[in-house]
Amino acid sequence: MQSIKNTVLSRVFPSPLNEISKNTGISIATPDHETVTLISNRNHAKFDTAVTDHQSLYNYWVSHPDVILKAVSKVNAEYSSASVKKAVPKTQEDKEFDSYLTDITLKSINLTVAPLIKTVDDAVVIQSLPSLAFDAEKTVEYVSKLLASLPTGGQSLLSPSSSSPALPLTSGSSSNKFKNIIIALPTTYQSMQAAKEIKSKYNVRISASLVYTKAQALLAIESQVDFIELFVNALESFIGTSNASLPSSDSYVKLPLDKHTGFKFASELNDYLDHLRIAEDEAFKASKSSPKFSPAPSATKPKTSTDSDQTIVKDGEGENAKETEGENNG
Repeated sequence: MQSIKNTVLSRVFPSPLNEISKNTGISIATPDHETVTLISNRNHAKFDTAVTDHQSLYNYWVSHPDVILKAVSKVNAEYSSASVKKAVPKTQEDKEFDSYLTDITLKSINLTVAPLIKTVDDAVVIQSLPSLAFDAEKTVEYVSKLLASLPTGGQSLLSPSSSSPALPLTSGSSSNKFKNIIIALPTTYQSMQAAKEIKSKYNVRISASLVYTKAQALLAIESQVDFIELFVNALESFIGTSNASLPSSDSYVKLPLDKHTGFKFASELNDYLDHLRIAEDEAFKASKSSPKFSPAPSATKPKTSTDSDQTIVKDGEGENAKETEGENNG
């Protein structure tokens, strides 16, 4: 609780739905900028938005399958090179298959990030492997490989567009070669421990994803990540049709804002942090105004010289009980 107070509570803005601290912002994980604008304008809120690649990379690979084929070809060539000399796994049962698949994934990211970064205003969010969510050491290892796999270590990536609001950079990251990259980690205890090490090593921004509870949000804040990525559902819901094979415009119903999961959670989180901040402030003020603690005077009578020589032992306590009593009476 003390570390949360030091890193977050003293810096929570009193206005609900604003930035929750100087280092951690609420990121609405949706490509629907209209939704973000609607929520922000109605509630005078400030949300940091990142263009995530979770769906973008997938769509890019579907429309450009040659990227995957190129990645496989390049990895196979590297395995066969004189400097590596690794056998290319033939089946999924091969003990090196998972490592091989990871290398293909990293190579695919390498081939995709360069063109993709040119289409976004600020940064590309790259997700760690979900299978590593509960392994801090392997998460750090994978992210290290991921960052190293980016074009020239990330240095060739374009700078953020000056026409768009820039996402906050971590301290000293204005010259960071990874300033166009955000690493998304699932909000587990192990991944948040990995986040601390990754930020320390590479000064890259971290987004805590898959945040569904206040406990997760506080864990992410305490880990000093840059963004908390709340779950966001659409502002309209598919209700289906009974006599049509394809959905039509009347198959969707607009949801009121109070039914928006991300909005509700953001409100609850900020109210909760505000409550903690106020409670901490009141406790601090009370400690300052209360008189200093002084022990109450002893209710027992002062020892006399005779009393100090006596050893009081209850019946049955120790083998020397009778012997001690005899010595004191002697």
